[in-house]
Parts: sequence; structure tokens; C-alpha cells
Amino acid sequence: MLRPLTPPGAREQSASVDHGTELKRGARTNFIAMLASNFRGIFTFLVARLLGPAALGVFSVAWATTDLVSKIGIFGLDDTIITFIARSQAAGDHARSRTFFRLAVFLGVGQCTILAGISITLVRLFGRELGLDPQMVAALSVMFFAMPVVALYRINTAVSRGMKVMRHDIFSRGLTETIVTTLAFLGTLWFGLRTFAPEIAVIVGMGASGVVALLLAASLFSSAPPRPAALSHGAEARRLLAYAAPISAYDLLNAVIVRLDVVMLGFFVGRAPGVTLTTLGIYGAAVEVAGGLRKINQAFNPIFAPIVAGLTVDGDQEHAAAAFSRVSQ
Repeated sequence: MLRPLTPPGAREQSASVDHGTELKRGARTNFIAMLASNFRGIFTFLVARLLGPAALGVFSVAWATTDLVSKIGIFGLDDTIITFIARSQAAGDHARSRTFFRLAVFLGVGQCTILAGISITLVRLFGRELGLDPQMVAALSVMFFAMPVVALYRINTAVSRGMKVMRHDIFSRGLTETIVTTLAFLGTLWFGLRTFAPEIAVIVGMGASGVVALLLAASLFSSAPPRPAALSHGAEARRLLAYAAPISAYDLLNAVIVRLDVVMLGFFVGRAPGVTLTTLGIYGAAVEVAGGLRKINQAFNPIFAPIVAGLTVDGDQEHAAAAFSRVSQ
């Protein structure tokens, strides 16, 4: 029995509608995740309220510096893995997607662990010579331990996004990190560890968030077939890192632009008129609130990347341009 032919224009229109639906659904989910993550402001409020603006100033510089340095260790793998997994899925190669997932986690967490050790050693040895406040040196020495778990969260969240699953971020960051960080902070205060309470809380909260993100991402590959014998981990790792290198440079530059003000003010505490830990804490809180306004694009970017990567793997530039047009609008 012959099937009725579908006009080419109808197929293109159907594909465009499907991609538009995916974009809308993904953006809606990402917007909910973004709103949920903003509840971390409760933690910032508690730090300022219970420890004072000076403690918040120390924490703001420590976290901004850690976030900046972690970009070097992650090396753009969080953005790269979205493209690689989306292209593998578009080609129907689920086994290769799982290989990319494992490689990205291993490389990102491993690089950040090594970088954390180097950073802690350098700040302990040369922090005073660079003019850093003693409290800042101590806080940075603790905060740098968060780098591996930051990589764990970001890469596994990117893996889920590469599989076009946006809701995982609601559970890992929106709920887990917010709740665990706040409870860890209160628990640390209860045990009398006031000096490093914010830093310890963030390490615990990000660690819990990273573990949840890892479990959720791994669940997407439970039915993946065994790895083909011809697939080389070394060759695929080189492909990942080569593709990630320019992305890493851009991410680092962008992070420097965003974080430079807080980091530089940390160097001038007590050395420039009006720059104290108290004023730095107030400024850091204001920057965090204002920074929420620039995150609107985060509702669209995570779902846009895997859709375009899947479309361009076979040269479907027309539908990729249509998807870009929808996001731009």
C-alpha cells in the first residue's frame, strides 16, 4: 500500500514548529530554574545579618575569585559538552554521548582539583606579598576547595542540557544547592565555626548540587549500548579539549569582565580611602542583586545550544537560522 506523499514545505513547517515548541518548553523550564536559583539570596541575607557586612565582603571576594579561577580548570568543557552530546544524539549514537559525558566529567573535575591545589599553595605563600588582607588569604585558602564541585555541577548540568533535559537544574541547583547551603551555614554557626562558615556552606551546598546533577545526568544513559571497540578515549578527549580551547578563552575573558570589580576591590581593602571589608560587603550584595537582571538570557541559551548543534550536524542551516530568529525575537 502506498503512503501519501508529504509536500516538502509541509515537512519543513512541521520541523520548524517542533523546534519552536522545544525552544518554548526549554525556555520555560530554564526560567523556573533561574527563579529557583535566586532563592540563594536567602543565604547572602543570612551571612550579612548573622556575621555582618565585613564577613560578607570577605566571602564576596573569595567566591568571585574562585568562580573566576574555576573557568581555567573547567576549560570551556561545560559549553563544549552540550554541542558534542547534541550532535551525537542527532546522529543516533547514544554510546558516544555516554563516552563524552564520562570524559567531560573526568577532565573537568580532575583539572579543577589540580588547579585548586596549586591555587591554595600560591595564595598561602604569596598572598601577603600581594597585599591581601590576612582574612582574605584565609578565606581564599578554604574557598578554593570548592573548585572541583563547581566543575562537577556545571559539567553535569551541561550534559543534561545537551540531552535537551532542562528540568534537572531545578532539582540540582534551584532546590538542592539553595537548601543545603543555607542549612550548612546555620549548622556551621551552631558548631561555632563562624570564621569560615560561608565558605564551608558553599562547598557543602555546591558539592550536594554537583552530586545530584551527576546522578540525574547519569540516569539519562542507563539504557546506552556498550562502548564500541573502535572508540578511543584518548582521541575523543583530544577532540573535546581542542574544541573547548577557544570557548575557554572567551569564558575566562567574560568572567574577568563580570568579576573584576569585586576581585580588584579585595586587593585595595585598607589601602585605598573608603575601601573596607564593610563597604566591600555592601557593594558585593548590591552587585549580586543587580547581576540577576543580566541573567534573562539564561532562559534561552541552554535549550538553544543543543537544538542548533543537532541541526547543524547534517548542515541544516535553514532551520538553525529559524531557531536563532525565534530566540532573538
